Formats: sequence, C-alpha cells, structure tokens
Amino acid sequence: MMTFLQLNKASIRRGGQTILKNISLSIGLGEQVAVLGPNGAGKSTLLKMLSGDIYPLYRRAPAIRLFGQERWDLFSLRHKLAVISGALQEQHQQHPDCAGLNIILSGLFGSIDIHENHCVTAAQKKAALRIARELNLTKLVKKTVNTFSSGELRSFLIGRALINEPQVIVLDEPTVSLDVQARAQFLQNIRRLAQTGRSVILVTHLLEEIIPEITRVIILKNGRIFADGKKEKILTGAMLSRTFGLPLRVEKNKGWAALKLK
Repeated sequence: MMTFLQLNKASIRRGGQTILKNISLSIGLGEQVAVLGPNGAGKSTLLKMLSGDIYPLYRRAPAIRLFGQERWDLFSLRHKLAVISGALQEQHQQHPDCAGLNIILSGLFGSIDIHENHCVTAAQKKAALRIARELNLTKLVKKTVNTFSSGELRSFLIGRALINEPQVIVLDEPTVSLDVQARAQFLQNIRRLAQTGRSVILVTHLLEEIIPEITRVIILKNGRIFADGKKEKILTGAMLSRTFGLPLRVEKNKGWAALKLK
C-alpha cells in the first residue's frame, strides 16, 4: 500500500510551547482512519501538518513526507488532499450570496465563490451537478449560502472537495453544531466517501462520529500518540478511560460506538 503521510519524530512548537512531540506514524492511501483525543491533545495541529499548512521543526532527516515528497506545492496538494473544517465553513458564511453550485465549482480554483476571472467549462459544470446529485443536493444548487442550514452547507463543502477527485479527504470535527437529523445525513455522506476507496481521515473527540468504515484509530493525548491500532482494540472502555481521565464504557452497535459514563 502506498503511503500518503509519513511522519518521522515530527514536533511542532508554537509560542514557546511544544504542541506535538516526536510523532511518528504512516497512513496508507485507501486507509480509513480516525484521530481521536480530548480537546487540547494536538489533533488540530496534526491536521494542519498533514494538510501541508504547517511544517515540523527542522531535522536533518525529513520529519514529514506527503505523497512521498518532502516539499510540495500547496495548490497541487489541495487536488490530492481535501480538508473540510469549521474554518472553511465560516469563510463561506461570509459570502451569503454564493450559490450552492458555485461552492462546488470553487474547489477547482481554491477560492470562495466563482469570480469573473474563473472560466468554468460545460464539463466542469456537469461534474458539479453530478456530485450535487450524489450528495442529495440537487434541489439546493441554485439557492444561496444564507438559506442553507449548517448541515446543508457542510454537505456542499464535501462536494467542493470532490470536484478535484482527491485521494484523501480530511474532516475536522465534522458534526459540530449539527442537529440530530443533519448529523445523521452528513455522516451518511461521509460513509459514501469511504466506500469509494478514498482515504477518509476523521479528526474528532466524539466516538459517535466514527463511521463503521473506519478501521484504524489513532489516539492523541498531551501532544503524543497515546495509542494506534485496529478500531476494535482501541475503542475499549479501559483505553478510553485512560485517554479522557474518566470512568467510561463503550456501547457498540452495527459498527458504531458511543461513550457512556460508568
């Protein structure tokens, strides 16, 4: 299996504080992985590193390789690896008149909305409409951001990612602020992504977000890898009690899991 991410004793310091400490791991293309941990564990920093937004402390041996490369062009990287985050959603909320179809198409240009200097071909528009149909968004493509629920906008951001046919999709706390119905629909869309063979990397502190297709779980705690292995061995009451510092048990049902206090 070809790896898209290799970390070799990677560390990140910010404001005089070490956020990630000697992280070593590899993730292969096609793997479905959850990165789990309490708030402040370093999950968001790890996400920024694997998406190429920040770089580890300099070492003689390369601390990070993405798709086998030590250096990369961010625009080219975005066509291989897409990130869906709360920050991206906030950026789109600042453009209330942006139409749903334009959200999807804007992924081709790395922009927010489509502008006069963007040349959208008929084939690209057709691809965007196909993606909208696959995500059950066809009725919304002509509507604008100011009419969307949080779940609808987040689903359009999935479409925005898919227009580039990325090999890897990273989701950062994907169901934050969603109601029960929107959360269920959004998680179903994530499941469809995983079932296409793409790598889905899910960064979360909630077990309930970990879809059945996830096969590997990495736990971060205090800026270090606390555990890494098959989902069945990691998502146990004993392991998660040590992770979160609480007496916990895990309830499992048809590939899903939920945390409960003992």
